[in-house]
Amino acid sequence: MQTQLLLQKEGVFYDLDLYEEIPVTANLSINSITELQERNAGFSNTFTLPGTKKNKERFNSFFDVNGVDFDPLTRINCVIQNDGNDIFKGTMRLNSVINTGDYQEFEVYIVNTHFLA
Repeated sequence: MQTQLLLQKEGVFYDLDLYEEIPVTANLSINSITELQERNAGFSNTFTLPGTKKNKERFNSFFDVNGVDFDPLTRINCVIQNDGNDIFKGTMRLNSVINTGDYQEFEVYIVNTHFLA
């Protein structure tokens, strides 16, 4: 399976580098399962993205990351795809910037997610 995480800004989608698969879990209510028109998931879990050159450029641009400082109120529309099919749509928030020596990681959380599969 090929999982992708895409950020959407001004109608343009930008992909992010992942460690491997995104460990996506979601809380589903009974209504989400029985009412097919209301398939909204509450949230996905928090996960970490690698500090690759591409990710650093995206996070610096979208979240105003400066070292470990960033705008915590910024939300960016995003889509999680699996094999090219949209699975989740929501908004991404940056929880923290993790600096380990010379390496940087980004801890993110997706909120207001819609389960599409």
